[in-house]
Amino acid sequence: MLKIFNVISFYVFIILFCLQYAFISSILIIHLYRQGQLWLSFKMSKVTRKFRKKIFAMMMLTFLVIIVNTLRGSIDALVLASIVNLTSVGIFGFAAYMVALLQAPLRSLIAITIPILSRAWKQKDHKEISRIYKRSSINLLSFSLLLFFCIWLNYTQAIQYFGINSSYLDGKNVFLLLAITAIVEMGTGVSSQIIGTSSYWRFELWTSLLLTSLIIPLSYFLTIKYGLTGPALANLISFVVYNAVRYYFLLKKFSLQPFSKKTAEVIVIALGLYFVIYFTADSMQGLAGLLLRTAFYIIGFLVLVYYRNISPDMRPVVHSFQKRLGLIEKVK
Repeated sequence: MLKIFNVISFYVFIILFCLQYAFISSILIIHLYRQGQLWLSFKMSKVTRKFRKKIFAMMMLTFLVIIVNTLRGSIDALVLASIVNLTSVGIFGFAAYMVALLQAPLRSLIAITIPILSRAWKQKDHKEISRIYKRSSINLLSFSLLLFFCIWLNYTQAIQYFGINSSYLDGKNVFLLLAITAIVEMGTGVSSQIIGTSSYWRFELWTSLLLTSLIIPLSYFLTIKYGLTGPALANLISFVVYNAVRYYFLLKKFSLQPFSKKTAEVIVIALGLYFVIYFTADSMQGLAGLLLRTAFYIIGFLVLVYYRNISPDMRPVVHSFQKRLGLIEKVK
């Protein structure tokens, strides 16, 4: 906000942006220390001595996955900078940051589900794993569709209204392709975590290597052919293959699959509502247009998802909220 209103220069913005990570880390360390939860020990425990070879092997594989993921995350910018220009890197980055909003719930869900999945695998509770797989899929898919269409309905008008450089309009198709990629990833739920917490956790590494081996050459050749949209198209193709492999693996190994009729239904609802609002309210300009299109879509989507019972988690939340407001009586 300080940069948007020209309170600070771009140089100061970059410095503050970099320092925010050190500030956040310091706050977390201080908080953990005060809570007595910051434990540091340089002694090797009996458990570490007993399983040191397995621990070392797992650490090295995890480290390799991190390197692979880091390489995959930076390849788009490198390819665009070398083949197109630095301006295209900024446009691509702008679209990628907005797509990151769609994936925000996935990060929280991963932290919640990993211990539950680990316990379920230990207890061989395939029913619980299947339940988590299906619910994570429909919930994440619903959220990503809702947020995507709210942004897509207002993409051009928002850039024009807030006075953002018109060059970013060139990234609209990039945003579309990256958003579809994110929706595909969200729609498959916590498949990566299910594999990662199972006895087949090494398979997750091989699929990550497969994804990277697809993205790097595809990004290069598609950028030469299509320019700015090349890396986005490469991501879409690679992630579709990547998720298809994981889906097939879980289906064949454990008879697990996340989709149902509700999956198709929520996609139809999201698309249908988008076309209704697009053809009736797209001509509305200014802040009023942005707010009304967003409000109409959110309200319409939530109402339809609620009454069609798309997500089994939504109705209990709504009922609990109604009870707190006193709109319905508590059941004794």
